[in-house]
Amino acid sequence: MSRYAIRVAANIHNRNLRAAGWSDDHITLVQHIAMRGLEPLLPQYYKMDFKYLPDALFEKGDDAFVRSVRGEHFKGIKALEKLFELGGRVRDCVLLEGNITPEQQVKRSLKAFIKWADTDSG
Repeated sequence: MSRYAIRVAANIHNRNLRAAGWSDDHITLVQHIAMRGLEPLLPQYYKMDFKYLPDALFEKGDDAFVRSVRGEHFKGIKALEKLFELGGRVRDCVLLEGNITPEQQVKRSLKAFIKWADTDSG
């Protein structure tokens, strides 16, 4: 953990926030926001499919922020992969000037990811 991350963690320590009268839910939210970019997002088993991502993005265990709740890992990986490919798809829409606008491509991809997330979470 970097020195910055340690400083942030010290500033948002549970005891300090409870002493200030904050609720547990609010403390959890503040800690997650403060640690954004400093904690892993993906489970370790996603690493095989996303070899180009830095190791710091992968959680050592299965309790990652972005993961399948129902254990349908393949569908989760494919949904995330389509989001990662979105930049190239939007670029192609701009350069090739097809029937689909870049905005429609973004909207379509985000809807597909949200649909997977809704289905997976029940």
